[in-house]
Amino acid sequence: MSDYLDIENLLLRYGRWVRSGDGRVGYPRCAAFAAAIPAVIPDDAVADMADSEGERVGRAMQALKSVNGEAHKALVVRFVYGVTDDTTAGRQFGMGSRGKVWRLRQQGYHWLSGYFCAAEIS
Repeated sequence: MSDYLDIENLLLRYGRWVRSGDGRVGYPRCAAFAAAIPAVIPDDAVADMADSEGERVGRAMQALKSVNGEAHKALVVRFVYGVTDDTTAGRQFGMGSRGKVWRLRQQGYHWLSGYFCAAEIS
């Protein structure tokens, strides 16, 4: 899984899984913040994720958080909280400029891609 579109699609599905209350890895059972944030992509338009897959992605996200907390935050803000504008994300969540948020997200994509590739090899 090395394509950014694959990672983004996976994270869109993961975000929906967390917001639906199914997420148990590092997030509360009921994601109360989801109701307060308008959805840019309606959850109905995003494919479901099996619990085993959600837990696998959740473990990867927690591993990313332990090595690069800012990249993790950038991905959570975008895919779990649904804030798609990098300027808004940077301002509201204290991550800096639009460019910095974009770079952090790219770092997260690269790291997750490597994590999943390594998992496939082992």
